[in-house]
Amino acid sequence: MIKICKKNKQNKGYAILDGNIMERISREVRSSYDINTISANNLKLNTKDSGGADKTIEFLLSGSDIRLLENDILTGNLNASDVTISDLAFTQITTPKGKAVKIFFTVKSASDTLNRTQDFYNTIVLRGNYQ
Repeated sequence: MIKICKKNKQNKGYAILDGNIMERISREVRSSYDINTISANNLKLNTKDSGGADKTIEFLLSGSDIRLLENDILTGNLNASDVTISDLAFTQITTPKGKAVKIFFTVKSASDTLNRTQDFYNTIVLRGNYQ
């Protein structure tokens, strides 16, 4: 039982990251109607707020943190302070029927005594582009 608890504690950073960061980025991409700008480490999306007004959501790699900006104002980091992010990459996919974003990043938890890294991938279609 102690081994299981210790192993779960070591993987805590990965579980938090997978449950929070990838989900948040995926949800924002899915609800967006267009890609404002995209580069290797930066994704800015055009979306609407709850009142229907235009707004932008931006994800960018700053040092070892994924930052979230809403309307160009820093909201905060998506990762916990003991989780480092590297190799963040956004790739735009465009077809005649719509747009999608491929997301990739690598995480490392400071609490992992084995010093492992974990890669995360996802491809999300912008819902505003469904035909």
